[in-house]
Amino acid sequence: MKLFLSTISGFLALSVTACKHPEKENNTTAGKSVKADNIVKELFSNELGEEMEVAIDNSKNTAIVHLDGKTYELERDSGLSSYTTFDDEYEYSNVKGEITFLKKDYNMVLFYYKPKSKYSYLSSK
Repeated sequence: MKLFLSTISGFLALSVTACKHPEKENNTTAGKSVKADNIVKELFSNELGEEMEVAIDNSKNTAIVHLDGKTYELERDSGLSSYTTFDDEYEYSNVKGEITFLKKDYNMVLFYYKPKSKYSYLSSK
């Protein structure tokens, strides 16, 4: 009987530790980062609830942006210190975690993401 109870308690302990899930992050997160063959994919969600997926191919120096059902392929400008890609109409930039995707002709921001500071609760008081 003691062997049976110890076996059951062992299985319960294993199942509890195996079923732990990470805590959910804030509303504004950069999540789901995937690396494969020098390609980094990230999904950004801004304060308005909009989502943009960016796949950066470091071997080709290009970024593929998916926003509102459209796909944009942009080439990297290697002369800048921040990560910036562009074509004739659009520009994507990642400067210290701040993501901006804009239409150049109209100076219209199509997507903007700013990561929340770890200490944002201090500035809200």
